[in-house]
Amino acid sequence: MASSAISAAPLPRFPDTCSKSELAGFLGMSGRSIDTWVQRGVVVRAERGRYRLLESSRRYCEALRERAASSPTNGTLSEERLKTLRVTNQIKQAELAKLQLETITHDELKEPWTIFASAVRAAVEGIPHRARIAVPSLTDHDQRHLQAICRDILLDIAEEAKGLLGDVDHKEFGNEP
Repeated sequence: MASSAISAAPLPRFPDTCSKSELAGFLGMSGRSIDTWVQRGVVVRAERGRYRLLESSRRYCEALRERAASSPTNGTLSEERLKTLRVTNQIKQAELAKLQLETITHDELKEPWTIFASAVRAAVEGIPHRARIAVPSLTDHDQRHLQAICRDILLDIAEEAKGLLGDVDHKEFGNEP
């Protein structure tokens, strides 16, 4: 039965030191990048113009592993993928609901909202008359003032509805262009 320990293949024999261009070629980078890694303390100099090949390679690999482990893109990328999946799922659910006739189109809402807006308009415009009946001491001037207030309220609602509903039939709110 084989032992559970993994036996490593014998490593080829590498020189202890090498030149900057040899190390750059071995690590797949430029000579300028070697200088940057020397400044960061990753690439190890042996003597003038020479670098420790195996130790520099090991340290370079460790630096890359540390950078990858601390990279914010790992978590962020997963979070972005999750957000994308959620939005895609919401879009598919909306499309499914539309196919199953669970949603109402703008055209289907237009007539009921027009009827509702007419009823609101009639009720608001009836306030001054009802006030005159409820409070007999109100003068004609008071009633006209209440009518102006009610008209202003309807116009304000019509303006707010423009932004929410797009095309609004202003006749329903008493604002004919």
